[in-house]
Order: sequence, then C-alpha cells, then structure tokens
Amino acid sequence: MIKNPQLQPAADFLYAPQTNALNSSLTLFTSFTEFCFLNEVINRYNSLSFYQLVTFMSEQSIYENNPLHGLKLETLLEELISHYGWEILAEYTRINCFKNNPSMESSVKFFKKTEWAREKIERFYLYEFKNLPKAPDDQFEIPPRDRIIPAHQKPRSPKVLIAGQAPVPRLAPKEKGRFNDKKKPHKQRNKVDKGHTPPKNPWENSPQ
Repeated sequence: MIKNPQLQPAADFLYAPQTNALNSSLTLFTSFTEFCFLNEVINRYNSLSFYQLVTFMSEQSIYENNPLHGLKLETLLEELISHYGWEILAEYTRINCFKNNPSMESSVKFFKKTEWAREKIERFYLYEFKNLPKAPDDQFEIPPRDRIIPAHQKPRSPKVLIAGQAPVPRLAPKEKGRFNDKKKPHKQRNKVDKGHTPPKNPWENSPQ
C-alpha cells in the first residue's frame, strides 16, 4: 500500500518492470538488485517524495563498486580474521585490539566506538585484502566507505602478508630545534668558593 502518492510512479514501475522498462526514463531501477532495494525503500520510507527517492537511489548507485558498500563490520572482521589471523592483523595494522586478548566481540565493540580505528581497518580491507589499486589523491581524505571505486577496478587476490615483515611506520618529524637529541657538552668554568680569595702571584710585581 503506497501512502505517499508521489511514490506511485516508482511503485508502478517496480511492480510492472517488464512493461515499463522500455517506456520509462527511470532506467536506474532495471537491475534485479535495485528492484529489490527499491521495494524495501518503498516499504520502509513512504514519507519520501519521488524526487527524494530518485536522488537517494542515484547516490547509492555510485558506491556499488566499493566492496564496503552494504558490508557489515562483523562480516568484514570475520573475513579478515579467517584469512590473516590475529597475529598478522596486529602486526600490519598496529591496532591493539588485535594484540591484547583478541576476540570478535571486543573487536567489534572497539571499532564501533573508535572512528579512526574503524577507518584504518576499512582501508586495510580495501587495499590489502581486496587488493584494490591505491586511492587517487582526490579520494585519499575521504572515509573508505564513502570512496567511489571506478567500475573497471575489481577486487583481486588478497596480498600475501608474512609475519615479521610488516613495514616500519613513518615517524612524524620532530619539533623544530629538537632534531639532535644529544646534548652539547658545556664548558667547565673554574669555580671560586664564596668568601675565599685566591692567592696572589708572588712574581706579579717583580722586575722583568
């Protein structure tokens, strides 16, 4: 039952896709995946206008080639742990939840409340496990789930990661004026005890 009349064109197209596919300009909804997705949207979001629905669907379609699209955190971790194991993940990600008494429950809880760690493991999933090409500069600062992966880029076999061979992380440059940790030796000065006058040179006033 369509409560919002503005959704009726989408519903008509949805429930009669074969007859409307040739006559409608809404070719966005022709695939079976989008058909099912639209059905769910109509059932759950009857308050949306048709324009909002089309906009929403358009935005969703550009992320479909991203392996993280629609992927649950639990599923992501299960795949990584099953393939690499806790030790490799701890060494190559340097995230402590993989090192200190690791468990699926504690890891999921940690990643859900820690944004930087969640984005780090998602980058690892994309570029190590899915072995996608390095992200271009315009996508580098974007969270992994929001990155647009070109259609021609497909996941490849996971990278082979060997224990004990993780690259050393780059260290941030030290603050200005603190590049040399070694302290320069100070010149020692002759100390004169207070209240004590050093002896005079007895030859000071002698004729030359």
